[in-house]
Amino acid sequence: MFKIDNCCYPYHICNKASWFQTLDMDRTDTIDAVAGTPGYIRGIGTVQFNVLNSATNKVDSIMLTDVAYMPDQQHNLISHSRLVESGLQPDYTTNSVTAPGCNYRFDLQNGVFPWIEAEAEHEARGRAAARAR
Repeated sequence: MFKIDNCCYPYHICNKASWFQTLDMDRTDTIDAVAGTPGYIRGIGTVQFNVLNSATNKVDSIMLTDVAYMPDQQHNLISHSRLVESGLQPDYTTNSVTAPGCNYRFDLQNGVFPWIEAEAEHEARGRAAARAR
């Protein structure tokens, strides 16, 4: 699960290496994290995020680029600003992210906005890998 966050920029943030489609461990950085404490980026890559498009009732794959791998980060975060830059529009009154022909729903839970995948691809891959061992 990712949470939509209006403070993380210029990166989306993911704490699970197994979720990355690509991950360049040579791209590292330090950013201000919660309350100004440093956050250490261990790599930067691409994560596929699968969500139900309620306009078509089909699962769409959204490719998140420039995702910071931060294994010490408590939450996986999608940058509000990066969504808007890519043409998706979060609407916190209807709890949806929209674009022409697309309508993706997210939740409001205790003041945060979790956006849950339609199918937990990452967990399914992890379970399949564990069974294969």
